[in-house]
Amino acid sequence: TDSLLQYLKDSGFLEEDEDYSPEDHEAFRRSDPTRWMYALNVAGMLLVVVSAGKLLGNRPESGIPWAQIVESPDAIRLSRDATMLIVLLSSFDLVATLLTDSAGGFTELNPMTGSLLKNPVMLAVFKLTATCLGTGILWHRRKYAGAQQAAWWMCFLLTLVTIRWVTIQSLFYV
Repeated sequence: TDSLLQYLKDSGFLEEDEDYSPEDHEAFRRSDPTRWMYALNVAGMLLVVVSAGKLLGNRPESGIPWAQIVESPDAIRLSRDATMLIVLLSSFDLVATLLTDSAGGFTELNPMTGSLLKNPVMLAVFKLTATCLGTGILWHRRKYAGAQQAAWWMCFLLTLVTIRWVTIQSLFYV
């Protein structure tokens, strides 16, 4: 690193009186939230692939009353997988929101969580509580056609949100 610093000083990229040390660089690297965004983006891409594959390969029965019980193994498996993906995709959304906000240049468009973004702990508690309650209801009612369809659609919507996050982070932060 010393030879690189000397080269930058000799080239005119750094001022002679500027004192850069490896410790300064390491402290900046540790504090920079964008350094995690590449890994988060890769995780988001993988989640989208898994989710899209699950959603496209398994669609709940349509045209039946929501209160009807559907106990086929495929329908129950779809409910289980969609519910697990909802938790993963929602967690990805939370982490992406917090990292992007800490990187700056981000405005939360959701009015409910926009005010909570000032306190990341409260936002995390709210998001995790809402996700757990929602998925708990879907899991408890997994044999009902309505819950199976709702789990599929929620997973679909969160997959679109994840695609949006991956796109935004790829364009502006990674």
